[in-house]
Amino acid sequence: AINWLSKWAISSLYKDSPSYIFFENQHGYYFGPIDSLIDSDTHSQPAAIYSKDVVIAQEGAAKDINTGFYQINEHSAHTPDVLHGISEGLFSSQVMSHDIVLRSIGTKSFNYFESYDKTKHLDANAIHNDKSLGSSPTSYVINSGDHYSMYGSTSYNDVSSSTRISQLSQLKLVELSITVPGDSDRTAGEVIQVDLPAIGLNTLEGTEGSQDKYKSGRYLISAIRHQIKRASTGQKDKYTLHMNVVKDSYKAELPEHLVTHFRL
Repeated sequence: AINWLSKWAISSLYKDSPSYIFFENQHGYYFGPIDSLIDSDTHSQPAAIYSKDVVIAQEGAAKDINTGFYQINEHSAHTPDVLHGISEGLFSSQVMSHDIVLRSIGTKSFNYFESYDKTKHLDANAIHNDKSLGSSPTSYVINSGDHYSMYGSTSYNDVSSSTRISQLSQLKLVELSITVPGDSDRTAGEVIQVDLPAIGLNTLEGTEGSQDKYKSGRYLISAIRHQIKRASTGQKDKYTLHMNVVKDSYKAELPEHLVTHFRL
């Protein structure tokens, strides 16, 4: 029932974001839109800032944080798979609906780039800048039943199906697995900031050292595991935090897309 409601629920604050999700964390149950979790207007400060090189204390923390508390011990990155995103309807899709009341068939297209500013994102810049990816709606087709006035007085329509599919796919495109010192305050659904060292030319301007301008930024905690290892006599117990974090946008704008035309 919850999964069914997640597909149909509409938020009064985020009417363009039909992507409701349901999960449980240490604070209780959450049933609401993704936008509410990642909205920088309501979550201007991340719950914590983790760095691979420089230790940054949590802003406003009342407890005394020991050195290295926010240091990333290990991390691995999931390389964005654009082809998989295309096949999942991330950039473009089409809804084919049949209204049994009006006895009509309609089609509505979704374009990721045209609708980008209508929903909230973790960072400012789109995950891709090749706008031609948004002009192939038949790459992912959704068949949907429709009814005249099925949403009452709202203007909600079948494009919401495409928006939901795209938003969920966006959060699968960039994923990190990080291991940090244990912290019982961290939980799923929080937004954290991750600062990683740059590789090659991916250096973020205006940062101390060499911070990766694409991998660094705000992330949503999608999965978390608290691991406590009992040590042998005379040794200290070890508390480690393993997190899967995801993002749907980049801190820096991608370089201009270059299209090369080949002639045979």
